[in-house]
Amino acid sequence: MKKKEEGGSKKIVYVKVKSINDFARLASGSDFESRSVIAISEKGAKKLVLLGESISNKVIAYCCDSEGMHKGFLYSGTDSGSAEKVEFYDKDPGMEKGFIDIFDVELKAFGKGSISNKDVSLVKVGSGSGLVKMAIRAAVKEETIKHLYSFTSKGKRIIGGFDLIEELNDDVRNFYYAFGEEQNGAAFARYDYKSGRVEFTDRVGEYSYMYLKIINLAEPFPFFKMPD
Repeated sequence: MKKKEEGGSKKIVYVKVKSINDFARLASGSDFESRSVIAISEKGAKKLVLLGESISNKVIAYCCDSEGMHKGFLYSGTDSGSAEKVEFYDKDPGMEKGFIDIFDVELKAFGKGSISNKDVSLVKVGSGSGLVKMAIRAAVKEETIKHLYSFTSKGKRIIGGFDLIEELNDDVRNFYYAFGEEQNGAAFARYDYKSGRVEFTDRVGEYSYMYLKIINLAEPFPFFKMPD
């Protein structure tokens, strides 16, 4: 295994998501399950941060701007087939379905790091639909809600996800990617398990499909360099 870099503490690599909906979609789980959201101040601006994948001695922190400091937010809508909705709360409503707490945590002690293309192996998949099917199979095997990331690099839409084939996982993270022009900023991918067809959508609700969350980023991952 790789040794930790000097300094011991993990370094944080910030990657901006496209919208608060993308941020909330990534933070939310099922029913009362969610990930911890951290509020920070940087140069006078308020940001929400969600810690994600660990790569070497760094951790990716997905972030978005926030107009102020709040107790949390309620993410709702997609389970009934309606549009996504994010509502901020200044009082803690308790154990309400879809409520995600925001914690005031100081991250300066960890410092900022960077991730190069030496830290991650890029693995190209032949099609966006093939990539979605790989992620669906990984989600079924792990019995979890899987997600993919979408961003633009050199004018091309990329969709991708980490470590989708278990047998190839190693100390170095694998990022599987494909060109996904048909994704076009959609919030979810859905797989029709009867026909094998893959589609992209902004709603969840039809039960003949299996769904994946798509997290749209405002910028490419720092390690992603478009191969020639």
